[in-house]
Amino acid sequence: YEVFRSTSKYGTYRKAATVSGIVYVNRNLTRNRTYYYKIRAFKKIGGKKYMHHLQLPKESECKK
Repeated sequence: YEVFRSTSKYGTYRKAATVSGIVYVNRNLTRNRTYYYKIRAFKKIGGKKYMHHLQLPKESECKK
């Protein structure tokens, strides 16, 4: 799946990672800043990428 991140719920989302496992660890975050995420699942078949639509934004705050 692909992980997209933004610092604004309705802002521009940039791809943060492509993940093949079930866990994504986010690094290099700024303390006391809220981040928003969208996740998109995809599957490659015969070299072609088939994608699902992006999820609605999920909010997460970096507190450490």
